[in-house]
Amino acid sequence: MDYAKNLILYAREVFPQFQDNFYHQDARYLEKIDSVDVMCTFSVMHYFSDLEYARFVMEQMFQKAKKCVLFLDVLDFLKKSQDIEKKRQLYGQEYEKMYGNLPHLYYRKEMFLKMAKRYGFVCKVQDQNIKNYLNSEFRFNVIATKE
Repeated sequence: MDYAKNLILYAREVFPQFQDNFYHQDARYLEKIDSVDVMCTFSVMHYFSDLEYARFVMEQMFQKAKKCVLFLDVLDFLKKSQDIEKKRQLYGQEYEKMYGNLPHLYYRKEMFLKMAKRYGFVCKVQDQNIKNYLNSEFRFNVIATKE
């Protein structure tokens, strides 16, 4: 499932045998999806409108996942000011043009730990460390597995 229609079209092209398994829709419609082994977000949660929406999506993911939930490339709330400052240094006056109308949502790691525990998952949160990825130092990954 993805909000970006072009990514769904590409997935259907690459995996034609799974055409009916790719959905172009908003994440709030996860409640209509059957249970699966693994649920994953990748570099998308910072585009969610607010924490209430994020919590709803996270709850749906924990309810639907039988084995594992992954939240990858999540913006770290504790590193928000450093992230913004670095982007301003890199992009200068272009920063506002690039990001001014595209607010990003930052998360506290505790949010994931608490929710995982509530749904019976063991949760591991790791600071991201991807070589040559400039955003990596301001992000983390969450791996939650069923107990």
